[in-house]
Amino acid sequence: MGTDGAVVKSSMTAKSESVGTQPVWHLQMLGQFRAIRPDSPASEGVIIDRFQTQKTSLLLAILTHSSRPVSREDLVERLWPDAEPAAGRDRLSQALSWLRRRFESDAALPAGGVFGADRQSVWLLPGAFSTDVAAFDAGVRATRAPSGDTEQVASVIEAALALYAGPLLPGICEEDAVLFREQQRLAGAYEDALRRVVVLHENAGRFPNAVAHARRLLGLNPADEETCARLLRLFARTGEREAALRTVSSFTRRYRDAHGGNSPSNMLQQLAQAVRAR
Repeated sequence: MGTDGAVVKSSMTAKSESVGTQPVWHLQMLGQFRAIRPDSPASEGVIIDRFQTQKTSLLLAILTHSSRPVSREDLVERLWPDAEPAAGRDRLSQALSWLRRRFESDAALPAGGVFGADRQSVWLLPGAFSTDVAAFDAGVRATRAPSGDTEQVASVIEAALALYAGPLLPGICEEDAVLFREQQRLAGAYEDALRRVVVLHENAGRFPNAVAHARRLLGLNPADEETCARLLRLFARTGEREAALRTVSSFTRRYRDAHGGNSPSNMLQQLAQAVRAR
């Protein structure tokens, strides 16, 4: 993303949703990187989706991921590991100044209404940001409590899944080990939630819903036999023979490509034969 950087609120912590006030900015970080100021005096709000440099966007990403102040020394080490200490500190000050100009420029905001800083550390102020990541995490967590209403649980999971527009901060997380691990965690949570909602719909007899989510799940792991087998069984329930045949054909090709020309397991081949025999 070069100079297109983008913004992030690692709602991976709940700090941004704090203190009873409406967050000043909403940060979209899943599949994209931008900040929205919905209550701006401007008629259509304010959107920030381009940043001074990639490092500027990464700075905001690091700050939003942290639940506490981050030392300037650590920020310089993570952002400019090859720079001389004095040069790194200057670059950090320049990046922070740019962020402040963009995020604290509204006259309606009190001075220092988004970022906090002293000679040692930099941080985001409580209540400054809300994020799609926080909403996604909250939705997934809420469905882990025991509940007898499977339809309601499935609905909550689906609302969380709808927020996952793609990997966390694509093109940005890869530059930082901590953020990259968070990207992997969220991807795993998304996959787990998909698996859960497929099972919930299947067990409740909502087979078309289960098929839709199983297809998305197979798209994440195109050579996963377990998911393919489940999808074929669901197609049998919905009577979608042609869709099942297409799935068998494309899956077998992908599986062989991924496994050195070897064929899928006997179990899957038997399922495929059953599909063709219908």
